[in-house]
Amino acid sequence: MLPGELREALAGAMIETRYQPIVSLADGAPYAVEALARLNHPTLGTLSPDRFVPQMEDAGLAAQLTEIVSRQAFADMAGPFMRDLGLRVTVNFPLDVLLAPLALVRLEEQRSAAGIRAEHVVVELTESRPVEDMARLRVSLEWLRARGYKVAIDDVGP
Repeated sequence: MLPGELREALAGAMIETRYQPIVSLADGAPYAVEALARLNHPTLGTLSPDRFVPQMEDAGLAAQLTEIVSRQAFADMAGPFMRDLGLRVTVNFPLDVLLAPLALVRLEEQRSAAGIRAEHVVVELTESRPVEDMARLRVSLEWLRARGYKVAIDDVGP
């Protein structure tokens, strides 16, 4: 997709949040859901993340995508179907977004507005880019943990 198409997708209602259950190995019971982005393209159909997320990151649009998915995930978790299930929600954060203080503040605002406890949110660092500045990453992770968020590495890849 071209950068203009990606911007249109973010501005319109083309980004959808879907959920993958995370279950306990001990008893098979779900304890969390992972928020996953899908792009509903008018001619290409529903695109999985591997077909648009790398392009979003390359175009500098990862923060916008992350904000859209996080906002929807928090709204869904606070909504009537998921509110009383006691599940955690995991949201993916690309490295450049995780290192941006404004993105973390925005996450905190969204979470608070939805009435979700920070302890029920897991921020997953995506595996798309290697970490080159551990000191900056540490600052972001400490900021999240100080507020009660959980942190994980998504799919433990590169």
